[in-house]
Amino acid sequence: MPVFVDTNVLIYALDPRFPEKQGVAQDWLKHCWRERIGRVSVQVLNEFYVNLVRINGGNFGARARAEIRQLMAWHPCAIDGALVETAWGIADEASVSHWDALIIAAAIHQDCDPCFRKTYSTDKPLMACGSSIRFARHLSKMRAPATTSSSTH
Repeated sequence: MPVFVDTNVLIYALDPRFPEKQGVAQDWLKHCWRERIGRVSVQVLNEFYVNLVRINGGNFGARARAEIRQLMAWHPCAIDGALVETAWGIADEASVSHWDALIIAAAIHQDCDPCFRKTYSTDKPLMACGSSIRFARHLSKMRAPATTSSSTH
């Protein structure tokens, strides 16, 4: 089953400031690449780019673009009318922000379960399963399945 990966997981994988989170994020991404189950949205890729450059400075732009070009293999979900309609329903039902609802809607539209992301208010990953929302353990306590390859992609 596809796994939706949010911006923070992608950033943690490249951010050495949080080594435990970095290791967990890298393990999950390796698993997603190996199993070919990773999914993202155009919104996530844009957030990823902006935040990588903000965190690491303008010189990091080329590296950020290279990472995003690789992630294009995951066929990012575009924001269209159907996605927005789904997001509005989620926002109303679950009392989440429009931006979070767009992420959850993108995961749903790509048949993903679960959606690994860190929520800003709780510092816990949000799990989106169908239209229901539940909170999971903190990202640093989650462990990806063991990897057998040393390759990231």
